[in-house]
Amino acid sequence: MNDLLKIIVLLLLLVSVASLWKIFTKAGRQGWEAIISPYNFMVLSRIVGKPMWWGLLILIPGFNVVLHCWFLNRLGKAFDQKWYFSLGLVFLPFIFLPLLAFGKKEYIGAENITEGPLFALYNKELNGFLSSIIGYIFIFIFLLASGLIHWIFPNNKYMYANLLEGSESSLIPFFDISPFIFMILIPAITMRMIAEERRLGTIELLFTRPITDFNIIASKYLAGITLVFIALIPTMIFYVSMHFLGNPVGILDDGATITSYIGLLLLGAVFVAIGIFASALTSNQIVAFIIAVFLCFIFYWGFWLLGSFALMGKFDSVLQYISLTYHYDAIMKGVIDTSDLVYFASVIGLFIFAALTVVKTFKS
Repeated sequence: MNDLLKIIVLLLLLVSVASLWKIFTKAGRQGWEAIISPYNFMVLSRIVGKPMWWGLLILIPGFNVVLHCWFLNRLGKAFDQKWYFSLGLVFLPFIFLPLLAFGKKEYIGAENITEGPLFALYNKELNGFLSSIIGYIFIFIFLLASGLIHWIFPNNKYMYANLLEGSESSLIPFFDISPFIFMILIPAITMRMIAEERRLGTIELLFTRPITDFNIIASKYLAGITLVFIALIPTMIFYVSMHFLGNPVGILDDGATITSYIGLLLLGAVFVAIGIFASALTSNQIVAFIIAVFLCFIFYWGFWLLGSFALMGKFDSVLQYISLTYHYDAIMKGVIDTSDLVYFASVIGLFIFAALTVVKTFKS
């Protein structure tokens, strides 16, 4: 059985290599460029219309998964394939890569790739962050605050967060403090998303184009989540450091760490949704920032605190359950329950729907 499995894996590998070789030659490149890693990803970056250095980003843990899916999506479009074919490349590459390589579709060139309105707006929003100092300030402040709190500042009676002074190898202090940093920084980047466009009148231009309100809100939301994800990537060095600093090496709970990162990303996703809703309420960025910080605090910490006072009987447990803290702490324990995922999705959906409703109101 093991020998049969090895033969199947070897055949799939050979088919994949042959398919990539053919795809590269159809795109006007040399076939051998497809089999030398990471140079093949650098060439693939050019094939899908991006600078070659983008291919080196595939070396970044965590981010490489997202980038790989994005590359395959663009690759399908570069060969004039529909969106469902791109999904096949992502989830069933051993089937769809040969279809792309030996099928009738020819390479149309990255310059001829047409993007839908949602992706075009998403690119605009994300480039707006990364082409200006705003996105980099957000990432820098988050990393600086995390670095100082967890590696430089000593523990005291008010804060016990220094990872080096802890009694065990654990990233729990990082995951406990990060939500409060996000609570300030995420509203700071979302406060301008709609409020600034309302103030400048550019939102009116979007309304005159054949773009749905959902595409406008969703593009801003996805750009915000992407920025949060990018900010979290460098913190993987915290994980690597604690992994090797543990005694014995590797005693760190890897499973709980991974789920905690997922929980922190979900928490950031909720804060982004809240921030966009607050930004839609007003054309004043400062007011939007204050509203967002207040709502983030209420949903993350406020409901949980109210429930902990034991003043409302059975309703106390309900208050704690609807708090973000309750579900975030549950995920930090190393188990991702369906109810927690449904909760996060529901809160995100609630605020996205609320933002859409506000946009439709002032649009009319």
